[in-house]
Amino acid sequence: MTDPTDPRTWPEAEVRARFAELQAKLPAMWRDIGREDPGGPAQEGNTIVVVPSLSIDLVSELPSPRLRAYEERLVFLLLLLAQPEVRIVYVSSEPVPATVVDYMLGLLPRVVASSARRRLTRIALHDGRSMPLSAKLLERPRELARIRAAVPDPDRAHMVPFTTTGGPGNPDVRGGPRPSRAGHEERGPSAVRGGGGAASSGRPGPPFGG
Repeated sequence: MTDPTDPRTWPEAEVRARFAELQAKLPAMWRDIGREDPGGPAQEGNTIVVVPSLSIDLVSELPSPRLRAYEERLVFLLLLLAQPEVRIVYVSSEPVPATVVDYMLGLLPRVVASSARRRLTRIALHDGRSMPLSAKLLERPRELARIRAAVPDPDRAHMVPFTTTGGPGNPDVRGGPRPSRAGHEERGPSAVRGGGGAASSGRPGPPFGG
């Protein structure tokens, strides 16, 4: 039975249609936030939602400590807070150690750490189960709502996952931003089911909502 509030129940055709609609917004988003010239002038305000989720086939082979390590591989993206108008929402199964966050913020050139910290939202699910982070998110509507609340402008936000797959566990069509891959090959628009975005195929892509 289809539940309009539960993207996991949506028909495949609706998932694909929403995916295509969100993905079509990516080119304009890239132009607006200056991604064509990453070393150039300051970007316009935008939000990056980091969801370092691994696909099911990889997760099933990893014990919880190793899974946590994989999820923390994308903390280097905190360096993007060097851009004064950039916000980051970092989602993880377990809290990223404060010492790691402090270290990364301490590397930011010409940026006061307290300013960068105000533009960083960390959301930890406190769930060490060996399953994709995206699937855990889909079990938690309140956490999806927290992500949405942390994004000032849905049309200027994009999602960066660790992997995107053809499975139903990636939150990007409902409640999330348009995702892009950060490490592995995406495998199809079913990755949209559940979040709020679309996927680009080479570099971080745009918005949270839609």
